[in-house]
Amino acid sequence: MTGGGDVFKQARLAYVQGLDFAGTTIDGALRRFLAVFALPSEGQKIERILESFSEAFLLADAARTIGDPDAAYILAVAIVMLNTDLHNPQVREKMSKATFLAQLKGVDDGKDLPAPFLEGIYDRINERPFTNESLANLHSGAAAETLAVLGSAGSSLFLSKRERKQLKYTVESRSMVKQTKDLLEHQAGGGEGPGYYAADDAALAQPVFAMLWPHLQ
Repeated sequence: MTGGGDVFKQARLAYVQGLDFAGTTIDGALRRFLAVFALPSEGQKIERILESFSEAFLLADAARTIGDPDAAYILAVAIVMLNTDLHNPQVREKMSKATFLAQLKGVDDGKDLPAPFLEGIYDRINERPFTNESLANLHSGAAAETLAVLGSAGSSLFLSKRERKQLKYTVESRSMVKQTKDLLEHQAGGGEGPGYYAADDAALAQPVFAMLWPHLQ
């Protein structure tokens, strides 16, 4: 179910669509999803599962608040990270609501998601963390396994430091690739010929190395 091929991807999507997220907020859908789907221990597999969740949520979301598939995925990852920041006692500096909104600025294909929408997510996670008790309301076995895989302190659901770093890098890489693609499309539509554009931000090279490095080893 967590493989990288098209068959596995279709199977994951079919399974997740069966959970019926209609009329549910994305954080509520994620809470339901984590209660019935036991997550694997590898960060790459977690990424694939969150991608399937995001796709299924968009298909079920009649409100159409989120328009871009990448935005739904990034928001799902951000919600899990927010839960860690707010409720892990080892995290001293808690993420503020303003910071949560700022890190998602322009995430929806260059547009901002509505502030009340994101503020509602922040408030709900702040008031009710992903916990063993809340997840177990739907499926105690999967909930307990999910908590064990991602690592827990007390009863809250947390990503391990390594998995959190890996997912954060994936999100940042996707965002930079998308920004580069949008820039190239904008330049191509501007009626100007090809040109040279200098960049002084080393971070722009990260997506290139992320794609090439596995083939160089």
